[in-house]
Amino acid sequence: MTQRKCLKCAGYFDDDYPADFCARCRVRPKQISLAKLHAVFKKWLWIEDTGTLDIVLATALTHTLPYGEPPIWIIVVGPSGDGKSEILNSLAGNNWSMRCDRLTSKSLISGYKSDSGETFDLAPELNGKVWIISDFAQLLKLHPNEKGEVWAQLRNLYDGTISSKSGTRTLKEYDNLRVTLLGGSTPAINQQILIFQDLGTRELIWRTIKVKNSNKRFCKIDTHYGKGAKMKAEMATAVRRYFQGRTVRSMKIPKMTLQHLKKLAGFLAVLRSTADTDWYTGELVSPVSTEEPTRIYSQFRVIYKALRSLAPDYSDRQARIVLARLVLSNCNPLRLALMQIIGAEADEIGYVQLIGKLKKARKTILTECMVLADLGLLNARNEELPYGKSSWWFCKNQKLVEMLSEFAEVLKASKEGKTRV
Repeated sequence: MTQRKCLKCAGYFDDDYPADFCARCRVRPKQISLAKLHAVFKKWLWIEDTGTLDIVLATALTHTLPYGEPPIWIIVVGPSGDGKSEILNSLAGNNWSMRCDRLTSKSLISGYKSDSGETFDLAPELNGKVWIISDFAQLLKLHPNEKGEVWAQLRNLYDGTISSKSGTRTLKEYDNLRVTLLGGSTPAINQQILIFQDLGTRELIWRTIKVKNSNKRFCKIDTHYGKGAKMKAEMATAVRRYFQGRTVRSMKIPKMTLQHLKKLAGFLAVLRSTADTDWYTGELVSPVSTEEPTRIYSQFRVIYKALRSLAPDYSDRQARIVLARLVLSNCNPLRLALMQIIGAEADEIGYVQLIGKLKKARKTILTECMVLADLGLLNARNEELPYGKSSWWFCKNQKLVEMLSEFAEVLKASKEGKTRV
Protein backbone atom coordinates (compact mmCIF):
# COMPACT_ATOMS: atom_id res chain seq x y z
CA MET A 1 0.00 0.00 0.00
CA THR A 2 1.18 3.51 -0.82
CA GLN A 3 -0.10 6.69 0.77
CA ARG A 4 -1.19 9.42 -1.61
CA LYS A 5 -2.53 12.93 -1.28
CA CYS A 6 -5.95 13.63 -2.75
CA LEU A 7 -5.76 16.50 -5.21
CA LYS A 8 -9.32 17.56 -4.41
CA CYS A 9 -9.64 17.50 -0.60
CA ALA A 10 -5.88 17.40 0.20
CA GLY A 11 -6.44 14.42 2.50
CA TYR A 12 -4.19 11.35 2.57
CA PHE A 13 -5.39 7.88 1.65
CA ASP A 14 -4.01 4.37 1.10
CA ASP A 15 -4.41 2.84 -2.32
CA ASP A 16 -2.67 0.00 -4.11
CA TYR A 17 -3.45 1.59 -7.47
CA PRO A 18 -1.92 4.92 -8.48
CA ALA A 19 -4.72 7.46 -8.14
CA ASP A 20 -5.07 11.22 -7.72
CA PHE A 21 -8.24 11.24 -5.61
CA CYS A 22 -9.41 9.45 -2.47
CA ALA A 23 -12.39 7.08 -2.55
CA ARG A 24 -14.73 9.83 -1.37
CA CYS A 25 -13.74 12.35 -4.03
CA ARG A 26 -12.60 9.96 -6.67
CA VAL A 27 -13.59 10.84 -10.16
CA ARG A 28 -11.59 8.83 -12.60
CA PRO A 29 -9.42 11.40 -14.41
CA LYS A 30 -9.61 11.40 -18.16
CA GLN A 31 -6.74 10.09 -20.22
CA ILE A 32 -4.66 12.94 -21.60
CA SER A 33 -3.18 13.15 -25.08
CA LEU A 34 0.46 13.05 -26.10
CA ALA A 35 0.32 16.75 -26.97
CA LYS A 36 -0.95 17.55 -23.47
CA LEU A 37 1.79 15.43 -21.91
CA HIS A 38 4.41 17.21 -23.99
CA ALA A 39 2.97 20.53 -22.83
CA VAL A 40 3.31 19.55 -19.16
CA PHE A 41 6.97 18.58 -19.59
CA LYS A 42 7.73 21.68 -21.63
CA LYS A 43 6.16 23.79 -18.90
CA TRP A 44 8.78 22.63 -16.38
CA LEU A 45 11.76 21.60 -18.54
CA TRP A 46 13.43 23.29 -21.48
CA ILE A 47 12.82 20.70 -24.21
CA GLU A 48 13.93 21.48 -27.76
CA ASP A 49 13.58 17.90 -28.95
CA THR A 50 10.66 15.62 -28.01
CA GLY A 51 12.41 12.56 -29.40
CA THR A 52 13.81 11.56 -26.01
CA LEU A 53 10.39 11.85 -24.38
CA ASP A 54 8.75 9.87 -27.19
CA ILE A 55 11.24 6.99 -27.11
CA VAL A 56 10.93 6.75 -23.32
CA LEU A 57 7.12 6.70 -23.50
CA ALA A 58 7.10 4.16 -26.35
CA THR A 59 9.50 1.89 -24.46
CA ALA A 60 7.37 2.08 -21.32
CA LEU A 61 4.27 1.31 -23.37
CA THR A 62 5.77 -1.99 -24.59
CA HIS A 63 5.38 -3.46 -21.09
CA THR A 64 1.73 -4.10 -22.02
CA LEU A 65 2.79 -6.65 -24.65
CA PRO A 66 2.58 -10.36 -23.76
CA TYR A 67 5.45 -12.76 -23.13
CA GLY A 68 6.95 -13.81 -26.45
CA GLU A 69 7.26 -10.30 -27.84
CA PRO A 70 10.88 -9.09 -27.61
CA PRO A 71 11.37 -6.81 -24.59
CA ILE A 72 12.79 -3.36 -25.23
CA TRP A 73 15.74 -2.07 -23.22
CA ILE A 74 16.70 1.56 -23.85
CA ILE A 75 19.54 3.41 -22.12
CA VAL A 76 19.25 7.19 -22.53
CA VAL A 77 22.76 8.62 -22.77
CA GLY A 78 23.47 12.32 -22.42
CA PRO A 79 25.48 14.84 -20.41
CA SER A 80 24.68 15.44 -16.76
CA GLY A 81 21.89 17.94 -16.17
CA ASP A 82 20.11 17.50 -19.51
CA GLY A 83 16.82 16.42 -17.89
CA LYS A 84 16.88 12.71 -18.72
CA SER A 85 16.63 11.69 -15.05
CA GLU A 86 13.53 13.85 -14.54
CA ILE A 87 11.85 12.18 -17.50
CA LEU A 88 12.74 8.68 -16.29
CA ASN A 89 11.79 9.34 -12.67
CA SER A 90 8.37 10.65 -13.72
CA LEU A 91 7.50 7.07 -14.70
CA ALA A 92 8.24 5.68 -11.22
CA GLY A 93 5.53 5.12 -8.63
CA ASN A 94 3.12 3.29 -10.91
CA ASN A 95 1.94 -0.28 -10.45
CA TRP A 96 3.56 -1.16 -13.79
CA SER A 97 7.00 0.31 -12.97
CA MET A 98 9.77 -0.26 -10.45
CA ARG A 99 12.80 1.93 -9.78
CA CYS A 100 15.99 0.30 -8.56
CA ASP A 101 19.38 1.93 -9.14
CA ARG A 102 21.68 -0.06 -6.89
CA LEU A 103 22.52 -3.42 -8.41
CA THR A 104 24.94 -6.24 -7.53
CA SER A 105 25.39 -9.80 -8.78
CA LYS A 106 23.11 -10.96 -5.95
CA SER A 107 20.26 -8.54 -6.62
CA LEU A 108 18.44 -10.23 -9.50
CA ILE A 109 18.90 -13.75 -8.17
CA SER A 110 20.91 -14.72 -5.10
CA GLY A 111 20.41 -18.45 -4.78
CA TYR A 112 19.34 -17.88 -1.16
CA LYS A 113 16.07 -19.24 0.22
CA SER A 114 14.93 -18.85 3.82
CA ASP A 115 13.73 -21.76 5.98
CA SER A 116 10.16 -20.71 5.26
CA GLY A 117 10.82 -20.87 1.52
CA GLU A 118 10.72 -17.09 1.10
CA THR A 119 12.96 -15.59 -1.58
CA PHE A 120 14.36 -12.11 -1.87
CA ASP A 121 15.14 -11.96 -5.57
CA LEU A 122 14.47 -8.93 -7.74
CA ALA A 123 13.95 -10.81 -11.02
CA PRO A 124 10.40 -12.15 -10.37
CA GLU A 125 9.27 -8.76 -9.03
CA LEU A 126 10.30 -7.13 -12.31
CA ASN A 127 8.26 -9.49 -14.47
CA GLY A 128 5.77 -7.58 -16.60
CA LYS A 129 7.02 -4.21 -15.37
CA VAL A 130 9.17 -1.32 -16.51
CA TRP A 131 12.46 -1.38 -14.63
CA ILE A 132 13.81 2.14 -14.21
CA ILE A 133 17.53 2.68 -13.55
CA SER A 134 17.80 6.45 -13.58
CA ASP A 135 21.59 6.40 -13.21
CA PHE A 136 23.93 3.62 -14.31
CA ALA A 137 26.85 5.26 -12.48
CA GLN A 138 26.71 2.81 -9.58
CA LEU A 139 26.85 -0.17 -11.93
CA LEU A 140 29.82 1.28 -13.80
CA LYS A 141 31.80 1.58 -10.56
CA LEU A 142 31.51 -2.10 -9.63
CA HIS A 143 34.58 -4.34 -9.58
CA PRO A 144 35.26 -5.67 -13.11
CA ASN A 145 34.46 -9.28 -12.15
CA GLU A 146 31.26 -8.24 -10.38
CA LYS A 147 30.34 -5.99 -13.28
CA GLY A 148 30.84 -8.77 -15.82
CA GLU A 149 28.56 -11.08 -13.83
CA VAL A 150 25.87 -8.40 -13.62
CA TRP A 151 25.97 -7.78 -17.38
CA ALA A 152 25.69 -11.54 -18.01
CA GLN A 153 22.68 -11.74 -15.68
CA LEU A 154 21.05 -8.81 -17.43
CA ARG A 155 21.35 -10.58 -20.76
CA ASN A 156 19.81 -13.74 -19.29
CA LEU A 157 17.01 -11.63 -17.84
CA TYR A 158 16.39 -10.12 -21.26
CA ASP A 159 16.04 -13.62 -22.71
CA GLY A 160 13.40 -14.38 -20.06
CA THR A 161 15.23 -16.99 -17.99
CA ILE A 162 17.55 -16.57 -15.05
CA SER A 163 18.85 -19.22 -12.65
CA SER A 164 21.38 -19.70 -9.87
CA LYS A 165 22.66 -22.57 -7.78
CA SER A 166 24.27 -21.81 -4.44
CA GLY A 167 26.88 -23.76 -2.50
CA THR A 168 24.09 -25.15 -0.32
CA ARG A 169 22.67 -26.90 -3.42
CA THR A 170 19.75 -24.50 -3.57
CA LEU A 171 18.65 -24.22 -7.19
CA LYS A 172 16.53 -21.24 -8.11
CA GLU A 173 15.22 -20.64 -11.59
CA TYR A 174 12.74 -18.19 -13.08
CA ASP A 175 11.27 -18.68 -16.53
CA ASN A 176 8.93 -16.79 -18.85
CA LEU A 177 10.05 -13.39 -17.60
CA ARG A 178 9.44 -10.28 -19.65
CA VAL A 179 11.08 -7.13 -18.32
CA THR A 180 11.17 -3.72 -19.97
CA LEU A 181 14.15 -1.56 -19.00
CA LEU A 182 14.67 2.19 -19.12
CA GLY A 183 18.00 3.55 -17.95
CA GLY A 184 19.93 6.78 -17.91
CA SER A 185 23.65 7.37 -18.07
CA THR A 186 26.35 9.82 -19.00
CA PRO A 187 28.60 9.01 -22.00
CA ALA A 188 30.85 7.11 -19.56
CA ILE A 189 28.81 4.01 -20.38
CA ASN A 190 30.07 3.94 -23.98
CA GLN A 191 33.20 1.99 -23.18
CA GLN A 192 31.30 -0.42 -20.94
CA ILE A 193 28.90 -1.31 -23.75
CA LEU A 194 31.84 -2.02 -26.07
CA ILE A 195 33.61 -4.19 -23.49
CA PHE A 196 30.65 -6.49 -22.94
CA GLN A 197 29.35 -6.40 -26.51
CA ASP A 198 30.78 -9.84 -27.20
CA LEU A 199 28.23 -11.34 -24.80
CA GLY A 200 25.49 -10.38 -27.24
CA THR A 201 24.02 -6.91 -27.56
CA ARG A 202 20.44 -6.63 -26.42
CA GLU A 203 20.20 -3.11 -25.07
CA LEU A 204 19.80 -0.09 -27.33
CA ILE A 205 21.28 3.35 -26.77
CA TRP A 206 19.42 6.63 -27.26
CA ARG A 207 21.65 9.71 -27.34
CA THR A 208 20.16 13.06 -26.45
CA ILE A 209 20.75 16.11 -28.62
CA LYS A 210 22.80 18.96 -27.22
CA VAL A 211 20.71 21.98 -26.25
CA LYS A 212 21.16 24.82 -28.75
CA ASN A 213 19.84 27.64 -26.55
CA SER A 214 21.34 27.35 -23.06
CA ASN A 215 20.13 30.82 -22.05
CA LYS A 216 16.48 29.77 -22.30
CA ARG A 217 17.24 26.70 -20.18
CA PHE A 218 18.71 28.97 -17.50
CA CYS A 219 15.59 31.17 -17.71
CA LYS A 220 13.40 28.11 -17.21
CA ILE A 221 15.39 27.15 -14.11
CA ASP A 222 15.09 30.68 -12.69
CA THR A 223 11.34 30.75 -13.33
CA HIS A 224 10.65 27.49 -11.51
CA TYR A 225 13.29 27.75 -8.80
CA GLY A 226 11.97 26.36 -5.49
CA LYS A 227 9.10 24.47 -7.17
CA GLY A 228 10.87 21.13 -7.56
CA ALA A 229 8.32 19.12 -5.56
CA LYS A 230 5.40 20.60 -7.52
CA MET A 231 7.21 19.92 -10.80
CA LYS A 232 7.83 16.25 -9.98
CA ALA A 233 4.24 15.73 -8.79
CA GLU A 234 2.70 17.38 -11.83
CA MET A 235 4.83 15.45 -14.32
CA ALA A 236 4.20 12.15 -12.52
CA THR A 237 0.45 12.81 -12.49
CA ALA A 238 0.50 13.64 -16.21
CA VAL A 239 2.35 10.39 -16.95
CA ARG A 240 -0.17 8.34 -14.94
CA ARG A 241 -3.08 9.96 -16.76
CA TYR A 242 -1.42 9.46 -20.13
CA PHE A 243 -0.83 5.73 -19.59
CA GLN A 244 -4.31 5.15 -18.14
CA GLY A 245 -5.81 2.35 -20.23
CA ARG A 246 -3.23 2.83 -23.01
CA THR A 247 -1.67 -0.17 -24.76
CA VAL A 248 0.27 -0.90 -27.93
CA ARG A 249 -2.25 -0.93 -30.75
CA SER A 250 -2.62 -4.00 -32.91
CA MET A 251 -1.71 -2.90 -36.41
CA LYS A 252 -0.42 -4.26 -39.66
CA ILE A 253 2.86 -2.63 -40.58
CA PRO A 254 2.99 -1.64 -44.30
CA LYS A 255 5.31 -3.73 -46.46
CA MET A 256 7.35 -0.69 -47.45
CA THR A 257 7.92 0.13 -43.79
CA LEU A 258 8.93 -3.45 -43.03
CA GLN A 259 11.50 -3.26 -45.81
CA HIS A 260 12.75 -0.01 -44.33
CA LEU A 261 13.09 -1.59 -40.87
CA LYS A 262 15.03 -4.53 -42.34
CA LYS A 263 17.47 -2.12 -43.98
CA LEU A 264 17.88 -0.21 -40.71
CA ALA A 265 18.59 -3.46 -38.87
CA GLY A 266 21.18 -4.52 -41.45
CA PHE A 267 22.81 -1.09 -41.38
CA LEU A 268 23.10 -1.16 -37.57
CA ALA A 269 24.49 -4.69 -37.61
CA VAL A 270 27.33 -3.47 -39.83
CA LEU A 271 27.98 -0.29 -37.86
CA ARG A 272 28.42 -2.06 -34.53
CA SER A 273 30.33 -5.12 -35.72
CA THR A 274 33.22 -6.19 -33.51
CA ALA A 275 36.70 -7.54 -34.30
CA ASP A 276 39.83 -8.74 -32.54
CA THR A 277 42.84 -6.60 -33.37
CA ASP A 278 46.55 -6.60 -32.71
CA TRP A 279 47.21 -4.36 -29.70
CA TYR A 280 50.31 -2.84 -31.29
CA THR A 281 49.50 -2.37 -34.98
CA GLY A 282 45.71 -2.19 -34.82
CA GLU A 283 45.40 -4.68 -37.68
CA LEU A 284 42.83 -7.48 -37.59
CA VAL A 285 43.83 -10.85 -36.19
CA SER A 286 40.48 -12.55 -36.92
CA PRO A 287 37.50 -12.01 -39.22
CA VAL A 288 34.99 -9.34 -38.24
CA SER A 289 32.07 -10.66 -36.20
CA THR A 290 28.78 -9.25 -37.47
CA GLU A 291 25.62 -10.03 -35.54
CA GLU A 292 22.59 -11.36 -37.36
CA PRO A 293 20.11 -8.47 -37.62
CA THR A 294 17.11 -10.63 -36.68
CA ARG A 295 16.91 -9.47 -33.05
CA ILE A 296 17.37 -5.82 -34.04
CA TYR A 297 14.63 -6.16 -36.65
CA SER A 298 12.23 -7.65 -34.09
CA GLN A 299 13.02 -4.83 -31.66
CA PHE A 300 12.43 -2.21 -34.36
CA ARG A 301 9.04 -3.71 -35.18
CA VAL A 302 7.94 -3.47 -31.55
CA ILE A 303 9.28 0.08 -31.14
CA TYR A 304 7.60 1.17 -34.37
CA LYS A 305 4.22 -0.11 -33.20
CA ALA A 306 4.67 1.53 -29.78
CA LEU A 307 5.58 4.86 -31.36
CA ARG A 308 2.53 4.77 -33.62
CA SER A 309 0.44 3.99 -30.53
CA LEU A 310 1.55 7.13 -28.68
CA ALA A 311 -1.07 9.22 -30.45
CA PRO A 312 -3.68 8.68 -33.18
CA ASP A 313 -1.86 11.21 -35.39
CA TYR A 314 1.65 9.87 -34.78
CA SER A 315 2.70 9.33 -38.39
CA ASP A 316 4.80 6.71 -40.10
CA ARG A 317 7.38 9.38 -40.91
CA GLN A 318 7.70 10.46 -37.29
CA ALA A 319 8.27 6.86 -36.21
CA ARG A 320 10.90 6.41 -38.93
CA ILE A 321 12.78 9.51 -37.80
CA VAL A 322 12.90 8.24 -34.22
CA LEU A 323 14.16 4.84 -35.41
CA ALA A 324 16.76 6.54 -37.62
CA ARG A 325 18.10 8.42 -34.61
CA LEU A 326 18.08 5.18 -32.64
CA VAL A 327 20.27 3.54 -35.29
CA LEU A 328 22.72 6.42 -35.31
CA SER A 329 22.81 6.45 -31.51
CA ASN A 330 23.92 2.81 -31.47
CA CYS A 331 26.41 2.80 -34.31
CA ASN A 332 30.14 3.34 -34.09
CA PRO A 333 30.38 7.09 -34.91
CA LEU A 334 33.98 6.87 -36.15
CA ARG A 335 33.10 4.01 -38.50
CA LEU A 336 30.18 5.97 -39.92
CA ALA A 337 32.37 9.06 -40.37
CA LEU A 338 34.96 7.01 -42.25
CA MET A 339 32.29 5.58 -44.54
CA GLN A 340 31.05 9.07 -45.37
CA ILE A 341 34.53 10.55 -45.95
CA ILE A 342 35.81 7.69 -48.09
CA GLY A 343 32.48 7.48 -49.92
CA ALA A 344 32.79 11.15 -50.90
CA GLU A 345 36.32 10.72 -52.30
CA ALA A 346 36.70 10.13 -56.02
CA ASP A 347 40.11 8.47 -55.62
CA GLU A 348 41.77 6.44 -52.90
CA ILE A 349 42.79 8.13 -49.67
CA GLY A 350 45.59 7.24 -47.28
CA TYR A 351 45.03 6.61 -43.59
CA VAL A 352 47.45 9.46 -42.84
CA GLN A 353 45.03 11.85 -44.55
CA LEU A 354 42.16 10.32 -42.59
CA ILE A 355 44.03 11.00 -39.35
CA GLY A 356 44.23 14.67 -40.31
CA LYS A 357 40.52 14.86 -41.14
CA LEU A 358 39.21 13.03 -38.06
CA LYS A 359 41.88 13.96 -35.49
CA LYS A 360 42.09 10.39 -34.19
CA ALA A 361 45.02 8.13 -33.39
CA ARG A 362 46.69 6.16 -36.17
CA LYS A 363 45.84 2.76 -34.73
CA THR A 364 42.19 3.72 -34.18
CA ILE A 365 41.76 4.89 -37.77
CA LEU A 366 43.55 1.86 -39.20
CA THR A 367 41.47 -0.57 -37.14
CA GLU A 368 38.16 0.86 -38.32
CA CYS A 369 39.30 0.97 -41.95
CA MET A 370 40.40 -2.67 -41.75
CA VAL A 371 37.01 -3.62 -40.28
CA LEU A 372 35.23 -1.93 -43.19
CA ALA A 373 37.58 -3.62 -45.66
CA ASP A 374 36.90 -7.02 -44.08
CA LEU A 375 33.16 -6.35 -44.40
CA GLY A 376 33.67 -5.75 -48.11
CA LEU A 377 32.81 -2.05 -47.99
CA LEU A 378 36.28 -0.74 -48.86
CA ASN A 379 39.15 -1.69 -51.16
CA ALA A 380 42.44 -1.69 -49.23
CA ARG A 381 45.97 -1.47 -50.58
CA ASN A 382 49.21 -1.68 -48.60
CA GLU A 383 52.05 0.32 -50.18
CA GLU A 384 55.59 -0.61 -49.24
CA LEU A 385 57.78 2.36 -48.30
CA PRO A 386 61.56 2.70 -47.83
CA TYR A 387 63.21 1.54 -44.61
CA GLY A 388 60.74 -1.33 -44.13
CA LYS A 389 57.73 0.91 -43.59
CA SER A 390 54.34 0.69 -45.29
CA SER A 391 51.27 2.81 -45.81
CA TRP A 392 47.62 1.80 -46.20
CA TRP A 393 45.38 3.30 -48.85
CA PHE A 394 41.61 2.89 -49.07
CA CYS A 395 38.97 3.60 -51.68
CA LYS A 396 35.22 3.09 -51.93
CA ASN A 397 33.60 0.26 -53.83
CA GLN A 398 30.13 -0.28 -55.25
CA LYS A 399 28.86 -1.94 -52.06
CA LEU A 400 29.74 1.12 -49.97
CA VAL A 401 28.17 3.49 -52.51
CA GLU A 402 24.93 1.48 -52.50
CA MET A 403 24.79 1.33 -48.70
CA LEU A 404 25.33 5.07 -48.29
CA SER A 405 22.72 5.76 -50.97
CA GLU A 406 20.16 3.48 -49.30
CA PHE A 407 20.57 5.09 -45.94
CA ALA A 408 20.70 8.71 -47.06
CA GLU A 409 17.30 9.09 -45.42
CA VAL A 410 18.73 7.84 -42.12
CA LEU A 411 21.58 10.33 -42.26
CA LYS A 412 19.19 13.14 -43.21
CA ALA A 413 16.84 12.28 -40.35
CA SER A 414 19.71 12.50 -37.89
CA LYS A 415 20.40 16.07 -38.98
CA GLU A 416 16.75 17.12 -38.67
CA GLY A 417 17.13 16.94 -34.90
CA LYS A 418 13.57 17.56 -33.78
CA THR A 419 11.33 14.53 -33.92
CA ARG A 420 7.92 16.19 -33.99
CA VAL A 421 7.26 17.23 -37.57
